[in-house]
Amino acid sequence: MYMFEHYQGTTALFGVTFLHTLMMFDAFSTTSKLFGLGTEADIDNLQVFLQEEKSSGRTMQAIWVEFPTNPNLMTPNIARLKELADEYNVVLVIDDTIGGWCNIDTSATADVSITSLTKSFNGYADAIAGCAIVNPASRKYRDLKRLFDRKYVPELYEKDAEAIERNSRDYLRRCAAMNNNAAALVQYLHLCAADPNSAVKRVYYPYVNPSGVHYKRFMRPETSDFTPGFGCLFSVELVDVSAAQTFYDNLNVHKSVHFAAPFTLALPYTFCGFKKRLDWAAGLGLRPTQIRIAPGLEDTDLLLEDLKVAVAAANECKQAV
Repeated sequence: MYMFEHYQGTTALFGVTFLHTLMMFDAFSTTSKLFGLGTEADIDNLQVFLQEEKSSGRTMQAIWVEFPTNPNLMTPNIARLKELADEYNVVLVIDDTIGGWCNIDTSATADVSITSLTKSFNGYADAIAGCAIVNPASRKYRDLKRLFDRKYVPELYEKDAEAIERNSRDYLRRCAAMNNNAAALVQYLHLCAADPNSAVKRVYYPYVNPSGVHYKRFMRPETSDFTPGFGCLFSVELVDVSAAQTFYDNLNVHKSVHFAAPFTLALPYTFCGFKKRLDWAAGLGLRPTQIRIAPGLEDTDLLLEDLKVAVAAANECKQAV
């Protein structure tokens, strides 16, 4: 809301984003423009749009982007977005929640970095918080710092802060486990998708998505304490709605909208979030046949066995048609 008040103008949202982000823009932004596929072609379209706004004397509020996006885990080319933001004097806001601070570092590229501390940093689904970091090397730093100094109200509840600090002490251990579990499940599903007889059509994860090259560019270096990975969230697409429903019903994990919890969570994200706008969502690559999965801290082999049961059930559903 600080940004909406201070930087009057159009908000550019690049790539698919969390449903509530879209709702926030609708509620608080005067005008917004969605470049929902987040592709190189969309960057070209964004450049044309920025030039049109500049030529017409209109200002931009900011360019907002998730890295990677939710729920299809596409990784935008934020290096190009940074070039455009600098060229047209626009604030670039990068949300790295899904990638995770331990895995990637986009702070030098963003004017403002935002992340949900509720997810992997806290890790136990028992407290809610978020943070915004203003890049001191940004050309916008002085304006942004003054804005935050003037507007920021510390509303984080004391007990929540204590819980988050306490929970964060095993942040790297948990992220390593979730990274490894996600990679193992994605590898299995990716092999399934290569089988024409499988009900699994595709899996979405930075490691297997073509756009993952941009993710790799911003991965942190390996240290003695931690080996960066590709995050704790992926989506799997089934061949049809019946197969997706069967897969979901037979997947022996908790069902929830959250992610980065101690236990694995699954959600038919598109169907739940865009049930009344499925045709619109399909234009962004979001389909009701997709299930979002957030691996937790369980034993990898047990998770694989549960996943194989769900895939087998979906395969039977496909063959019965």
